[in-house]
Parts: sequence; C-alpha cells; structure tokens
Amino acid sequence: MGTKSSDDNQQPVPNFSAVVPVFRGRSTLEDLCRRLEEFFVSRGSTYEIILIDDNSRDGSWQQIKSLTERSPRILGIRLMKNFGQHNATNCGLAIARGDFVITLDEDLQHAPEEIGELIERQKQEDADVVYGIPRERQHAWWRRLGSRAAMLLPRYVMGITFDISSFRLIRRPVAKVVSSSIRHDIVIDVYISWTTNRIAAIPVHHKEGRPSTYSPRRLISLMVDLLCNYTVLPLRLSAGLGAMLSAVAFFVAAYFAVLKMLRGVNVPGFTAIMVTVLFSTGVVLLSVGVASEYLARVFLHVNRKPQWVIRESTDDERLERDS
Repeated sequence: MGTKSSDDNQQPVPNFSAVVPVFRGRSTLEDLCRRLEEFFVSRGSTYEIILIDDNSRDGSWQQIKSLTERSPRILGIRLMKNFGQHNATNCGLAIARGDFVITLDEDLQHAPEEIGELIERQKQEDADVVYGIPRERQHAWWRRLGSRAAMLLPRYVMGITFDISSFRLIRRPVAKVVSSSIRHDIVIDVYISWTTNRIAAIPVHHKEGRPSTYSPRRLISLMVDLLCNYTVLPLRLSAGLGAMLSAVAFFVAAYFAVLKMLRGVNVPGFTAIMVTVLFSTGVVLLSVGVASEYLARVFLHVNRKPQWVIRESTDDERLERDS
C-alpha cells in the first residue's frame, strides 16, 4: 500500500471534496485534475480530490499514483474489484471531508469549470443537492433513448420533475447519510431523495467523451435495480393483475354455471379453456418471478454482500485516522 505522509490533522476541513469514480480513465485523469485544481484555486477555495479506481485494467491506478505524488490534495483509492459506479462513488462520499461534495465522471463530459454554476444555484435556493443536467446529451441515439427511459423511474421514485446525472453538488451532512448505507446495489440518487427534499438542478453543457461503458444490458439492470430495490410497484402491479384476472374468471365461471342450470347447455370450447388456463398460469408464474426477485435481493442484503472493499490507497495514514 501507499505510504504518502499527510498533515490532515493540522489542516482545516476543506470547502470542497471532488469525488471521481474512475474506470478506464487513464487518458483523461491528468487533464481533469489540472482543471479541477485551477478552478478551486481561482475561487480561493480549499479542496481535496478523491479518485476511486474501480478496478480499471488500463493503467488508471498508475496514473492516479503519479498524480498524487505531484499534489498532496489528491487522494487515490483502489478497490478490490469492479463494484460499479454508484458503489465507487459512495466509497468516495464516505471518505470525503469537504463542506460540499462534488461528484463527476472522469471522462470530462462535464466541464469542471461548471462546478461554479452548481455552487451559485445552491446559494440561490439553499439547496442540499444540486444536479448539473446536460442541455443536450452527446450520446448515441440508443443511449439517449435508454437514458431517457431510465430517467422516468428515478423521477417517479424521487418525486422530482427533472432528470438526474452523475454531476452533483451535495452538502456534507447528506453525503454522510448516503455513505452510511450498506446496500450492495445502491442507487445514490434515491438515497439522496430519502435524506432531503431540497434538491435543485441547473442546465450545463455536455461534451462527448469516450464511448459509454453503459451497455443496453447495464441500463436494463439499473432499471430493474430501481424497480425492485426502491419501489413495490412490480409487486402491486402483479397483485392488481392477479386480482383483475380472478374477478374476470369468477364472473365467467358464474355466467356458465347459471347458463348450465337454466338451459342445461353443455358449453364446448376446449381451445378457449386451454388459452385461459395457459394465460392464467403465465400470469401466476410472472408474479412468482417478481416475488422471487424481491426475495433474492433480500437474501443478498441479509448476507451483507459488500458495497465496496479498498485494496490500497495513496494515503493509508489518513484512512486509518478517518476510520
């Protein structure tokens, strides 16, 4: 592990902590850190930059170590395995010490200079959280469509009227509450909405970065996580559908029973019966599947699947003091 010395005990709490989850970001890290430092210095703000390497295989960790050797305000954390963007970000939230925590991706799709826009909006509205929302997302059409569909769920769950993004300004008490969560499949934004309702947003520019690591499969997985971890909507829909089909089946059965008693009619219709049985069976199996999905997530939660595990850092002494 790294052994870089630090005088954090003598340093006051910084004004800002920039938390950056890193995955295959070697090519942009140096430029990102330079622009972050220039921004904070230009404002006369104290700061720290926390780079969380989410088990990249492109040499990102070597680049992070090089950056921390040049600047004592940069802290590098390397995770044991790839835990995902939200988990890596939450690791950074747990370590951050600033009065405000800024989260952003390492690929420079969000300009560090626009952090100032988030700060001004926070002051205007006394908000606990401010999102930087891209005016126009520079992604492939399928990614924009998938992102738009994925945004519907957070809006519903969080009770907001605007989209969200990974470019956030978070007040320290909110960040600490969110970081105390122990879910292995955390969606940070939902925890934020559970912590405060003072959430604001401001339009920012969005530049095209490297190809997204969010495949259609990962977007679908994120939507399933949102549905099954933070809402009971699937359970209620399956229960409602089951109740509706039960009511329909009851009235159909009553109709044929009365028809049989009054007219003595033998009702033919093997095909109709089979279609009804198969459809009803499918609905039952779907409902069981939904319930099983919830049960599986409860099982993983009860067994405390780790949210993140640190392999090494560039300042072990600080982590030991903060732990």
